Amino acid sequence: MATEHTQEKTVERAARRTARRRDRIQNNGRPSPETASFVAVGGRVPSTSEVRYRIAGTTKWLMLLVALFFDLFPLLALVTIVVITLSTAGVSMDTLVQANAACGDKTKVAINLIAAGKCAYYGGATLVFGGLSAIAALWFLGPVVYLATSFLSAVLAILLFFAWFSIKKVPYFSLKSGRLQVALFTLLVEVTPFTSWLPGITFLTWRQIRISRKEDKEKVSK
Repeated sequence: MATEHTQEKTVERAARRTARRRDRIQNNGRPSPETASFVAVGGRVPSTSEVRYRIAGTTKWLMLLVALFFDLFPLLALVTIVVITLSTAGVSMDTLVQANAACGDKTKVAINLIAAGKCAYYGGATLVFGGLSAIAALWFLGPVVYLATSFLSAVLAILLFFAWFSIKKVPYFSLKSGRLQVALFTLLVEVTPFTSWLPGITFLTWRQIRISRKEDKEKVSK
């Protein structure tokens, strides 16, 4: 029995040396991470299908979509300001329809003073006034609203993803692999005026997922 056990170990060591040698040849003298930690099941390099990711494929893409929504939330707030300003100034889809109807017949507008007045009012004055009002609102309120909503979306996103990753048994604020540093850096980016437009929340979520999947691969290799 001892002899058979020794022979099995010898065969296993030989298989590992052969795999490492072949891998170095294929990778210009450097072993791949999978082969470098060749403590695999049955003397094999573990395949991707053998790794049980805590953040699986569907969950990964769903997280990234939610993160992208949080990144776009400040822009949606600005669009809301423009819509409210235009509606307050009397500009709506009905106004555009009326302007198109009043200015549609060029001959009628040319010979009819009432039609010409409606065309000028709906097609010119209202739209110009509404556009100037929207520009003024964005000029004075835009930066404040954008920074406030960026900070709010970043805080809400971090709280949401902290709970989500915790359910998946992934440490979100751990110092290991720089998780906490990335989260703090993202929060700083979101509250800085000239960098808050960057997709920091999406990058943070992608980085957290990448770290966790790398750890899952390493666990299988050990």
